[in-house]
Amino acid sequence: MAKQMGIFMSDIKIDAFSMNVRQMKTGDTPDGTPYAFVPTVTKITPPEQSQKTLRSQTLVFQDGDGWYLVRIEADQQYNMVKAVYPDFEGVRLP
Repeated sequence: MAKQMGIFMSDIKIDAFSMNVRQMKTGDTPDGTPYAFVPTVTKITPPEQSQKTLRSQTLVFQDGDGWYLVRIEADQQYNMVKAVYPDFEGVRLP
């Protein structure tokens, strides 16, 4: 899947990317995992198309000694996170 995504994204130009940490929502899952949802804006230009602005959330969370950032722009993506990290089941997207 990662290889397919790389092929798909290889033709898309990322023009700008920003994360608004002033508006992030923070919390802890029931098991104590710290997390934040950070509003994210990505401007892209697909081949032979005009520039598009994508608005999403970036989920930032700690797992062991590492911190991870996962862009969430659809419930389906967040459901995949919850399948791997079930403790996020009770955490709602902002």
